[in-house]
This record gives sequence, structure tokens and C-alpha cells, in this order.
Amino acid sequence: MPPLPKECYDANPDSSSLYQGDVLRGIPLVFMPPAGKSWILLRPSPGTTLLEALEGRTPKVFAPRSEGALSDAWAHGREFVLAMAEKRTVMIVTQTCDIDNRNFIQVSPVYHADGLTPEKLASLEGDDVKYMFYLPTDSNRIKEKSYADLSQSSPVHKSYLKTDQLVVRHLPARTAKLQARLAELQGRQFGFNPSDSVPQTSDYVCANCFFTSASTQRLKMTQGVLFPPCPLCGEAVLWVKLPS
Repeated sequence: MPPLPKECYDANPDSSSLYQGDVLRGIPLVFMPPAGKSWILLRPSPGTTLLEALEGRTPKVFAPRSEGALSDAWAHGREFVLAMAEKRTVMIVTQTCDIDNRNFIQVSPVYHADGLTPEKLASLEGDDVKYMFYLPTDSNRIKEKSYADLSQSSPVHKSYLKTDQLVVRHLPARTAKLQARLAELQGRQFGFNPSDSVPQTSDYVCANCFFTSASTQRLKMTQGVLFPPCPLCGEAVLWVKLPS
């Protein structure tokens, strides 16, 4: 069953800070041209050399030139370029504890799911697509089925991220799901589920139970066997190894 909005979103989020998983509106993103497409480079008008411009003496006028038409393209390792920017809804993927301490925050663009095939949508709603994070509809905030594309995460200066742009905030259990998805996508798991094998004989606890009900389910696991469902939360389990 797809997750319900009440299982995902905080009904009364604290507006004094930003958190991992927050969905914000109106954030500017810059998009690179796809591989194989020529960059459009901006060269300064006469009177200012490119190197002078790169070092801070910015001219008032630039002339667009195709990358392929310039013999000295990228000769200094840097260029002014013509790019497309768009203000759109995004989801914060940087850890909460790092948001206040970093100048650049990683965000993922949010897209409507109406263009997906029925099969892809079913996989999205089942949280089966590793690079997509499902955002169910909420009548007042998320008006269409949507998803954050984690494969398109990019840095945004934190000065662009304001609490008054908040659309929804995820509940702790759903944030834990996001953390597991990010860990799996990047290659290091946050928790284990019944599709995983036990990597080391040890005691494991269910993080999902902790986040959803403040309870702990602890089991001894043997290396090489598949992780079982949680006695309390079943297939939603996130087994985490306890320190030896």
C-alpha cells in the first residue's frame, strides 16, 4: 500500500529551522546541457580580457559564442557560460545536523508523477525506485502525486533556503526512510530489510520501530542468513547493527 499523507508529513512543523526531507518551493536551480551538446560560452566585450573577467573585473556586456567555434575554449579552466535556471520545488537531502554548518546544501528537484507509466507509478508508490522518493498528495500542500529525483541532487547556497518557503516536513519515520534510500543509492546502507543478508553475526535493532513508536525490537542475527521481518512492523523494518 502506498504511504498515506498522515504517515509522511508533519501536521504542525516547527518554522524556526530547516530539516532533512523538507520540501521547499521557489528554489533556483541551474541545469547543465546534456553530454554531447555544445556549451554556449560568454566572452567579454572588447576592453576586458577573459582572464581579467574571470578574476573579478566583470564587463557589462558579454557575447555568446559556441564552444566549438573557439580555439581557446576552457583554456583557463573556467568560463562564463549561458545556462538555464529555473525556480522550482525541491527537497533537502543534506543531513539536518549539517544544514546550519555548511554554506551549500544538497537539494533534489521535485517532479509531478503524472507522466509516469502505470507500472512506474506503482513502483514509485511502493518505494521500489531507488533514485525516486515518493511524495503522496496532500489536499492543502502537495496537490499532485510527486517525487524527488535523488539522482539530480545539486548544491544550493543556504541563503536561498527560507523557512517561509516550506511546503511539507516529513515525520521522523519517513525521514528515516529517506536516509535509508540515500544510503542505498550512494552505496552504503543505513539499515537492512528482508531482502538483505546479515553481513556480521551480532545483535540488531529495528530503527523503524524506534522512530514510529519509541519501542525497540532487538534480535540476534547470524551471518549469511536473510534478515527477517520485524516482529512489530513487519516488512517496513530497518535493522541496524548494534556496536559489538
